[in-house]
Amino acid sequence: IQTHFVFINIYAHNSPVHRAQLLRALNGHLKNYNSNSVVIVGGDWNCTIHPLDRNSVEPHPRVASLLDCVLRENDLIDTWRQCHPGARQYSWVRAGGGSVSAARLDRLNNNQTHCNKVKRAQ
Repeated sequence: IQTHFVFINIYAHNSPVHRAQLLRALNGHLKNYNSNSVVIVGGDWNCTIHPLDRNSVEPHPRVASLLDCVLRENDLIDTWRQCHPGARQYSWVRAGGGSVSAARLDRLNNNQTHCNKVKRAQ
């Protein structure tokens, strides 16, 4: 059986409406690949779905929920989170108004059926 590798780079727009449109389109696109395909989807998601990936409340919970559904429906897991289940690490930080906001917006997701091929994630 020949393995087919699929790499998809994402920039999810700041606007929740545009981000939701992108996620719906991505969900449709991912249906083109079968279980023999190693699918890696990554980039700047501009939202978080895991509480450890943010030091405050997710400001766009509906879009984050849609992202979670798209990932689950397509059997995609957070590669780094799989290797570091209890860790906190952020890829975006903003300070202002006496507070600091931080989130891990940049993530790679790969399909669960091939997660055993991942040896480490940093």
